Amino acid sequence: MKKSLYIANTPFQIITSILIQESFPEYEADIIVTNLMRNADVVISKLKNIGTFDNVLLYSVPQSKNDMAIELIKQDTIKHILPDTTHNRILVCMSCLTIDINHICYDILLRRNKNLQICGYDEGYSSYSESFFHPENKLSGIHKGINALSRVLFHRKFLQKFDYLFVYMPEMIKGKVDCQVIDISCNGDVLDNSRRKKIFEAFGYVSEENIISDKYIFFEECFLEDLKKNDDIAIVEKIGQIVGKENILIKRHPRNKENRFQKIGYNTILNQEIPWEIYELDEKQPQHTLITFSSGAAINFRFLTSRKEKTVLLYKCYENTNFSLMSEDTQNWFLSYANRYQKDVYLPLNENDLEFYLSKKEDK
Repeated sequence: MKKSLYIANTPFQIITSILIQESFPEYEADIIVTNLMRNADVVISKLKNIGTFDNVLLYSVPQSKNDMAIELIKQDTIKHILPDTTHNRILVCMSCLTIDINHICYDILLRRNKNLQICGYDEGYSSYSESFFHPENKLSGIHKGINALSRVLFHRKFLQKFDYLFVYMPEMIKGKVDCQVIDISCNGDVLDNSRRKKIFEAFGYVSEENIISDKYIFFEECFLEDLKKNDDIAIVEKIGQIVGKENILIKRHPRNKENRFQKIGYNTILNQEIPWEIYELDEKQPQHTLITFSSGAAINFRFLTSRKEKTVLLYKCYENTNFSLMSEDTQNWFLSYANRYQKDVYLPLNENDLEFYLSKKEDK
Protein backbone atom coordinates (compact mmCIF):
# COMPACT_ATOMS: atom_id res chain seq x y z
CA MET A 1 0.00 0.00 0.00
CA LYS A 2 1.35 3.44 -0.96
CA LYS A 3 1.33 6.27 1.55
CA SER A 4 0.81 10.05 1.50
CA LEU A 5 1.76 12.81 3.91
CA TYR A 6 -0.52 15.85 4.07
CA ILE A 7 0.48 19.16 5.65
CA ALA A 8 -2.35 21.51 6.68
CA ASN A 9 -2.20 24.99 8.23
CA THR A 10 -5.86 26.05 8.11
CA PRO A 11 -9.32 24.50 8.60
CA PHE A 12 -10.06 24.66 4.87
CA GLN A 13 -6.78 22.84 4.14
CA ILE A 14 -7.89 20.12 6.55
CA ILE A 15 -11.25 19.85 4.76
CA THR A 16 -9.51 19.53 1.40
CA SER A 17 -7.07 16.95 2.76
CA ILE A 18 -9.96 14.84 4.04
CA LEU A 19 -11.76 15.04 0.68
CA ILE A 20 -8.70 14.08 -1.35
CA GLN A 21 -7.84 11.19 0.94
CA GLU A 22 -11.41 9.88 0.97
CA SER A 23 -11.49 10.13 -2.84
CA PHE A 24 -8.23 8.23 -3.34
CA PRO A 25 -8.27 5.47 -0.69
CA GLU A 26 -5.65 3.42 -2.54
CA TYR A 27 -3.15 5.53 -0.59
CA GLU A 28 -2.85 5.31 3.17
CA ALA A 29 -2.08 8.67 4.75
CA ASP A 30 -0.68 10.66 7.64
CA ILE A 31 -1.36 14.34 8.24
CA ILE A 32 0.61 17.09 9.99
CA VAL A 33 -1.49 19.98 11.33
CA THR A 34 0.44 23.10 12.34
CA ASN A 35 -0.40 25.46 15.16
CA LEU A 36 -0.73 28.29 12.63
CA MET A 37 -4.40 27.34 13.02
CA ARG A 38 -6.16 28.52 16.16
CA ASN A 39 -6.59 25.74 18.75
CA ALA A 40 -4.99 23.18 16.46
CA ASP A 41 -4.69 20.73 19.36
CA VAL A 42 -8.49 20.73 19.79
CA VAL A 43 -9.06 19.99 16.10
CA ILE A 44 -6.40 17.27 16.12
CA SER A 45 -8.08 15.41 18.97
CA LYS A 46 -11.27 15.17 16.88
CA LEU A 47 -9.48 14.54 13.58
CA LYS A 48 -7.92 11.40 15.04
CA ASN A 49 -11.35 9.85 15.51
CA ILE A 50 -12.65 9.96 11.93
CA GLY A 51 -10.36 7.22 10.61
CA THR A 52 -9.19 9.02 7.47
CA PHE A 53 -5.54 9.28 8.54
CA ASP A 54 -3.26 6.73 10.21
CA ASN A 55 -1.34 9.38 12.14
CA VAL A 56 -2.52 12.89 13.01
CA LEU A 57 0.47 14.95 14.12
CA LEU A 58 0.83 18.43 15.62
CA TYR A 59 3.73 20.66 14.57
CA SER A 60 4.39 23.78 16.63
CA VAL A 61 5.95 26.41 14.39
CA PRO A 62 9.00 28.11 15.98
CA GLN A 63 8.09 31.53 17.32
CA SER A 64 11.27 33.40 16.41
CA LYS A 65 13.32 33.74 13.23
CA ASN A 66 16.36 32.35 15.04
CA ASP A 67 14.48 29.24 16.19
CA MET A 68 13.12 28.77 12.68
CA ALA A 69 16.61 29.05 11.18
CA ILE A 70 17.85 26.41 13.63
CA GLU A 71 14.94 24.14 12.71
CA LEU A 72 15.68 24.60 9.01
CA ILE A 73 19.26 23.48 9.61
CA LYS A 74 18.79 20.71 12.20
CA GLN A 75 15.24 19.52 11.36
CA ASP A 76 15.04 18.03 14.86
CA THR A 77 11.40 18.82 15.64
CA ILE A 78 10.07 17.38 12.38
CA LYS A 79 12.24 14.29 12.64
CA HIS A 80 10.87 13.71 16.12
CA ILE A 81 7.21 13.77 15.08
CA LEU A 82 7.38 12.21 11.59
CA PRO A 83 6.50 8.50 11.49
CA ASP A 84 9.50 6.33 10.62
CA THR A 85 8.01 5.13 7.35
CA THR A 86 8.32 5.61 3.61
CA HIS A 87 5.89 8.03 1.97
CA ASN A 88 5.24 8.00 -1.76
CA ARG A 89 3.94 11.54 -2.02
CA ILE A 90 3.73 14.74 -0.02
CA LEU A 91 0.68 16.98 -0.35
CA VAL A 92 0.91 20.68 0.51
CA CYS A 93 -1.33 23.66 -0.14
CA MET A 94 -0.25 25.02 -3.51
CA SER A 95 -0.38 28.64 -2.31
CA CYS A 96 1.74 27.85 0.79
CA LEU A 97 4.83 26.52 -0.94
CA THR A 98 7.05 28.99 0.89
CA ILE A 99 6.12 27.69 4.37
CA ASP A 100 9.25 26.20 5.91
CA ILE A 101 7.72 22.99 7.24
CA ASN A 102 6.82 21.94 3.71
CA HIS A 103 10.46 22.17 2.60
CA ILE A 104 11.77 20.38 5.68
CA CYS A 105 9.34 17.48 5.33
CA TYR A 106 10.03 17.21 1.61
CA ASP A 107 13.77 16.99 2.20
CA ILE A 108 13.38 14.30 4.88
CA LEU A 109 10.89 12.22 2.86
CA LEU A 110 12.97 12.51 -0.30
CA ARG A 111 15.96 11.01 1.52
CA ARG A 112 13.77 8.01 2.33
CA ASN A 113 12.23 7.73 -1.13
CA LYS A 114 13.99 9.17 -4.21
CA ASN A 115 10.77 8.78 -6.22
CA LEU A 116 8.74 10.98 -3.86
CA GLN A 117 6.00 12.93 -5.64
CA ILE A 118 5.09 16.52 -4.79
CA CYS A 119 1.37 17.27 -4.95
CA GLY A 120 -0.24 20.66 -4.48
CA TYR A 121 -3.81 21.02 -3.35
CA ASP A 122 -6.33 23.80 -3.67
CA GLU A 123 -7.40 26.03 -0.76
CA GLY A 124 -9.74 28.35 -2.56
CA TYR A 125 -9.16 31.55 -4.49
CA SER A 126 -5.59 32.07 -3.26
CA SER A 127 -4.62 28.99 -5.28
CA TYR A 128 -5.97 30.27 -8.58
CA SER A 129 -4.67 33.73 -9.42
CA GLU A 130 -1.34 34.27 -11.16
CA SER A 131 0.29 36.06 -8.21
CA PHE A 132 -0.24 33.05 -5.93
CA PHE A 133 0.38 30.32 -8.45
CA HIS A 134 4.18 30.37 -8.29
CA PRO A 135 4.89 31.28 -4.65
CA GLU A 136 8.41 29.84 -4.82
CA ASN A 137 9.34 33.04 -6.69
CA LYS A 138 8.43 35.05 -3.58
CA LEU A 139 10.96 33.58 -1.18
CA SER A 140 12.63 36.30 0.89
CA GLY A 141 16.33 37.04 0.53
CA ILE A 142 16.97 35.35 3.91
CA HIS A 143 15.15 32.20 2.81
CA LYS A 144 16.97 32.10 -0.49
CA GLY A 145 20.28 32.44 1.37
CA ILE A 146 19.44 29.68 3.85
CA ASN A 147 18.24 27.43 1.04
CA ALA A 148 21.39 28.01 -1.00
CA LEU A 149 23.62 27.36 2.03
CA SER A 150 21.66 24.24 2.96
CA ARG A 151 22.03 22.86 -0.57
CA VAL A 152 25.81 23.21 -0.35
CA LEU A 153 26.40 22.13 3.25
CA PHE A 154 23.68 19.55 3.79
CA HIS A 155 22.70 18.57 0.22
CA ARG A 156 19.14 19.65 0.99
CA LYS A 157 16.33 19.52 -1.52
CA PHE A 158 13.55 22.10 -1.66
CA LEU A 159 10.13 22.14 -3.25
CA GLN A 160 10.43 23.60 -6.75
CA LYS A 161 7.48 22.39 -8.80
CA PHE A 162 4.51 20.10 -8.48
CA ASP A 163 4.01 16.70 -10.08
CA TYR A 164 0.22 16.88 -9.58
CA LEU A 165 -2.37 19.45 -8.55
CA PHE A 166 -5.65 18.56 -6.85
CA VAL A 167 -8.06 21.36 -7.75
CA TYR A 168 -11.80 22.07 -7.25
CA MET A 169 -12.21 24.23 -10.37
CA PRO A 170 -9.39 23.61 -12.88
CA GLU A 171 -11.01 25.89 -15.43
CA MET A 172 -10.65 28.86 -13.05
CA ILE A 173 -6.84 28.67 -12.78
CA LYS A 174 -5.21 31.82 -14.13
CA GLY A 175 -1.58 30.75 -13.81
CA LYS A 176 0.35 28.58 -16.23
CA VAL A 177 -0.03 24.88 -15.43
CA ASP A 178 2.92 22.63 -16.26
CA CYS A 179 1.83 19.46 -14.46
CA GLN A 180 -1.12 17.09 -14.31
CA VAL A 181 -4.29 18.59 -12.80
CA ILE A 182 -6.71 16.29 -10.96
CA ASP A 183 -10.27 17.58 -10.66
CA ILE A 184 -11.62 17.01 -7.12
CA SER A 185 -15.03 18.57 -7.66
CA CYS A 186 -18.19 16.47 -7.66
CA ASN A 187 -20.51 18.31 -10.01
CA GLY A 188 -21.41 21.08 -7.62
CA ASP A 189 -21.70 19.04 -4.44
CA VAL A 190 -18.38 17.72 -3.25
CA LEU A 191 -19.75 15.88 -0.25
CA ASP A 192 -21.81 12.76 0.00
CA ASN A 193 -23.33 12.05 3.41
CA SER A 194 -20.40 9.88 4.54
CA ARG A 195 -17.73 12.51 3.87
CA ARG A 196 -19.94 15.31 5.17
CA LYS A 197 -20.34 13.41 8.44
CA LYS A 198 -16.57 12.94 8.77
CA ILE A 199 -15.88 16.63 8.22
CA PHE A 200 -18.54 17.63 10.75
CA GLU A 201 -17.03 15.20 13.26
CA ALA A 202 -13.50 16.48 12.64
CA PHE A 203 -14.57 19.99 13.69
CA GLY A 204 -17.09 19.01 16.35
CA TYR A 205 -19.95 20.47 14.33
CA VAL A 206 -23.48 19.59 15.48
CA SER A 207 -26.20 21.04 13.26
CA GLU A 208 -28.80 21.58 15.96
CA GLU A 209 -26.33 23.65 17.99
CA ASN A 210 -25.16 25.86 15.12
CA ILE A 211 -28.20 27.03 13.18
CA ILE A 212 -27.80 30.73 12.30
CA SER A 213 -30.99 32.69 11.82
CA ASP A 214 -29.37 36.09 11.20
CA LYS A 215 -30.03 37.48 7.71
CA TYR A 216 -26.61 39.06 7.13
CA ILE A 217 -23.17 37.68 7.95
CA PHE A 218 -20.23 40.09 7.82
CA PHE A 219 -16.81 38.46 7.49
CA GLU A 220 -14.08 40.23 9.38
CA GLU A 221 -10.66 39.94 7.75
CA CYS A 222 -7.17 40.06 9.18
CA PHE A 223 -6.17 43.52 7.98
CA LEU A 224 -6.05 44.92 11.51
CA GLU A 225 -3.75 42.16 12.74
CA ASP A 226 -1.53 42.28 9.65
CA LEU A 227 -1.61 46.00 8.78
CA LYS A 228 -2.55 47.55 12.14
CA LYS A 229 -5.33 49.53 10.46
CA ASN A 230 -8.80 48.96 9.12
CA ASP A 231 -12.05 50.80 8.41
CA ASP A 232 -14.36 47.81 8.75
CA ILE A 233 -16.21 48.96 11.89
CA ALA A 234 -17.36 52.16 10.17
CA ILE A 235 -18.45 50.15 7.15
CA VAL A 236 -20.41 47.65 9.26
CA GLU A 237 -22.10 50.56 11.04
CA LYS A 238 -23.11 51.92 7.63
CA ILE A 239 -24.58 48.53 6.67
CA GLY A 240 -26.35 48.34 10.03
CA GLN A 241 -28.12 51.61 9.29
CA ILE A 242 -29.53 50.05 6.12
CA VAL A 243 -30.52 46.53 7.24
CA GLY A 244 -30.72 46.95 11.01
CA LYS A 245 -27.89 46.29 13.42
CA GLU A 246 -29.88 43.44 14.97
CA ASN A 247 -29.88 41.58 11.64
CA ILE A 248 -26.07 41.40 11.29
CA LEU A 249 -23.87 38.63 12.67
CA ILE A 250 -20.08 38.97 12.59
CA LYS A 251 -17.90 36.04 11.56
CA ARG A 252 -14.58 36.93 13.15
CA HIS A 253 -11.26 36.21 11.53
CA PRO A 254 -9.53 33.51 13.62
CA ARG A 255 -6.21 35.38 13.71
CA ASN A 256 -7.69 38.58 15.12
CA LYS A 257 -7.24 38.47 18.89
CA GLU A 258 -9.80 41.09 19.93
CA ASN A 259 -13.56 40.75 19.51
CA ARG A 260 -14.00 44.38 18.45
CA PHE A 261 -17.56 44.07 17.18
CA GLN A 262 -18.95 42.48 20.32
CA LYS A 263 -17.70 45.49 22.28
CA ILE A 264 -19.92 47.80 20.23
CA GLY A 265 -23.04 45.66 20.45
CA TYR A 266 -22.89 43.28 17.48
CA ASN A 267 -23.56 39.57 17.75
CA THR A 268 -20.55 37.47 16.78
CA ILE A 269 -19.92 33.79 16.15
CA LEU A 270 -17.98 32.80 19.24
CA ASN A 271 -16.74 29.36 18.16
CA GLN A 272 -13.51 30.04 16.29
CA GLU A 273 -12.71 26.39 15.51
CA ILE A 274 -15.54 25.88 13.01
CA PRO A 275 -14.82 27.37 9.55
CA TRP A 276 -17.69 29.02 7.70
CA GLU A 277 -17.52 26.47 4.90
CA ILE A 278 -18.85 23.84 7.32
CA TYR A 279 -21.91 25.94 8.12
CA GLU A 280 -22.56 26.05 4.38
CA LEU A 281 -22.33 22.26 4.15
CA ASP A 282 -25.21 21.98 6.61
CA GLU A 283 -28.41 21.55 4.59
CA LYS A 284 -30.46 22.66 7.61
CA GLN A 285 -28.97 26.17 7.57
CA PRO A 286 -31.34 28.91 6.34
CA GLN A 287 -30.29 31.28 3.58
CA HIS A 288 -28.06 34.25 4.41
CA THR A 289 -26.47 37.20 2.65
CA LEU A 290 -22.70 37.14 3.09
CA ILE A 291 -20.88 40.49 3.10
CA THR A 292 -17.12 40.85 2.92
CA PHE A 293 -14.26 42.81 1.39
CA SER A 294 -12.63 39.70 -0.05
CA SER A 295 -12.75 36.92 2.56
CA GLY A 296 -12.08 33.45 1.23
CA ALA A 297 -14.64 32.01 3.65
CA ALA A 298 -17.48 33.83 1.87
CA ILE A 299 -16.21 32.50 -1.47
CA ASN A 300 -14.68 29.09 -0.93
CA PHE A 301 -17.87 27.31 0.09
CA ARG A 302 -18.91 27.26 -3.58
CA PHE A 303 -15.99 24.91 -4.23
CA LEU A 304 -17.74 22.41 -1.97
CA THR A 305 -21.46 22.78 -2.54
CA SER A 306 -24.05 24.12 -4.97
CA ARG A 307 -25.91 25.77 -2.09
CA LYS A 308 -27.31 29.17 -3.07
CA GLU A 309 -26.20 32.08 -0.90
CA LYS A 310 -25.92 35.73 -1.86
CA THR A 311 -22.41 37.16 -1.53
CA VAL A 312 -21.60 40.88 -1.57
CA LEU A 313 -17.93 41.67 -2.28
CA LEU A 314 -16.92 45.15 -1.11
CA TYR A 315 -13.37 45.37 -2.41
CA LYS A 316 -14.36 47.67 -5.30
CA CYS A 317 -16.72 49.73 -3.18
CA TYR A 318 -13.98 50.54 -0.65
CA GLU A 319 -10.81 50.08 -2.63
CA ASN A 320 -9.27 53.34 -1.38
CA THR A 321 -9.79 52.69 2.35
CA ASN A 322 -7.40 51.19 4.86
CA PHE A 323 -7.41 47.51 4.01
CA SER A 324 -5.16 45.35 1.93
CA LEU A 325 -5.45 46.17 -1.75
CA MET A 326 -5.62 43.31 -4.22
CA SER A 327 -3.14 42.76 -6.99
CA GLU A 328 -4.51 43.25 -10.49
CA ASP A 329 -4.51 39.55 -11.35
CA THR A 330 -6.33 38.68 -8.11
CA GLN A 331 -8.98 41.26 -9.00
CA ASN A 332 -9.26 39.64 -12.43
CA TRP A 333 -9.88 36.29 -10.76
CA PHE A 334 -12.57 37.82 -8.55
CA LEU A 335 -14.26 39.24 -11.63
CA SER A 336 -14.19 35.80 -13.27
CA TYR A 337 -15.68 34.32 -10.12
CA ALA A 338 -18.42 36.97 -9.99
CA ASN A 339 -19.26 36.34 -13.65
CA ARG A 340 -19.44 32.60 -13.05
CA TYR A 341 -21.90 33.11 -10.18
CA GLN A 342 -23.47 36.33 -11.38
CA LYS A 343 -26.93 35.45 -10.05
CA ASP A 344 -25.57 35.16 -6.52
CA VAL A 345 -22.50 37.42 -6.31
CA TYR A 346 -22.75 41.21 -6.29
CA LEU A 347 -19.89 43.73 -6.62
CA PRO A 348 -21.08 47.25 -5.65
CA LEU A 349 -18.91 50.00 -7.11
CA ASN A 350 -19.72 52.56 -4.39
CA GLU A 351 -21.82 53.07 -1.27
CA ASN A 352 -24.85 54.13 -3.31
CA ASP A 353 -24.74 50.80 -5.16
CA LEU A 354 -24.42 48.95 -1.85
CA GLU A 355 -27.29 50.84 -0.21
CA PHE A 356 -29.56 50.29 -3.21
CA TYR A 357 -28.81 46.54 -3.27
CA LEU A 358 -29.32 46.00 0.47
CA SER A 359 -32.43 48.23 0.61
CA LYS A 360 -33.95 46.27 -2.25
CA LYS A 361 -33.33 43.01 -0.39
CA GLU A 362 -34.97 44.42 2.75
CA ASP A 363 -38.05 45.48 0.77
CA LYS A 364 -38.69 41.92 -0.41
